[in-house]
Parts: sequence; structure tokens; C-alpha cells
Amino acid sequence: MSWTGQVQLKPDAPPQLTMAPGGGPAGYLFKSADSKQAVQALKEGFSFSRFRPYQDWESFSKEARDLWERYAALTRPERITRVGLRYINRLELPLPFSDFLMLL
Repeated sequence: MSWTGQVQLKPDAPPQLTMAPGGGPAGYLFKSADSKQAVQALKEGFSFSRFRPYQDWESFSKEARDLWERYAALTRPERITRVGLRYINRLELPLPFSDFLMLL
């Protein structure tokens, strides 16, 4: 949700909050039935996430492109200013271990 407001501070007076008319949803979050994928469709952008267990690049990129095309058809963005990809890696190491380099 998004709203705009203003706080006015004056000496010897309590703070005064003024809310601008409007506001409302800034976007929507959609999750797959199995909660392994999520799409954020915002007024200011789009993001697609895949959670564990991860699949291969081909299935991820195809799903991301399909969802992007649906988002772009509805919102008609004028330009793309940023494209990003982030990998989150997790190393599950057997414990206890005495020498980290021996695991590699």
C-alpha cells in the first residue's frame, strides 16, 4: 500500500499530520500454489523469484519471460531502466570440520 502525507512541526504546537488524497495499492504479490515462485507486479517494476528446490536456468528464464510478457502487456512500460539477476548460494557443510580448505 502507498500513501503520501506531510508532518508539520511548529514550536509550541503539536505535530500536524496531513494526508494527501489518493493512495492505495502500489502493486501486488502473487505466489504459486506450492509457494516456490513469487511475482511482484508493482506500478514501478516487476520481479520474479524462484525458491528452493531450484530448477535449471532454462525453466527459470522461460517462466520469467512468460510472466514479464504478461506484465508488460497489461502495464505497457515506456522503458526499462534496470535488469538484475541475483543468485543466493547456500553451502551446507558437514560439521564438525577441522580445515575448511580440505572440504573444497
